[in-house]
Amino acid sequence: MSDDELLSALLDQIGTLAEGVQAVMENQQALSAKLDEQAASLAAIGVAVGLTYLASGADTPLPVEVLEDRAFARFLANYPIDGPPIAGKAVMEAHLAQLDQVDPSRLAAGFRDLERQANLSVIERIRNKQIERIARERYGDLEAIEKGRAVAGTPTRENDR
Repeated sequence: MSDDELLSALLDQIGTLAEGVQAVMENQQALSAKLDEQAASLAAIGVAVGLTYLASGADTPLPVEVLEDRAFARFLANYPIDGPPIAGKAVMEAHLAQLDQVDPSRLAAGFRDLERQANLSVIERIRNKQIERIARERYGDLEAIEKGRAVAGTPTRENDR
């Protein structure tokens, strides 16, 4: 075999290899598109299941391991802060009992601190927002209370007892 024949054979093999790599890349792109489609479908199912749960008015929350599945990410991103307690009614009542023990002048700083904590799950963040909403309904402008300004028409902790 001459050098020209060897070079020609090598170029043929490189061309065949390039065609094979191209076919694999096209196949991977098609698979990726199908996976993206399925992920979008799962996310839609997660939203549908979540909205069905909300519509049912159940006191028992969806299990945490279910809500932490990525299929529920879109549902959790849009979870209504004024919706049913994300952690369940009993757990929320326990948190609210603890809230009653906190001086209202410290609540705004506490909620700001919770917002900054990067290690909290989405479910914990929603729960905290729900507790903050309830605190603001009870006490009014938490920032004004924190700065020592009384807010007219809002109950103090002593008035709640």
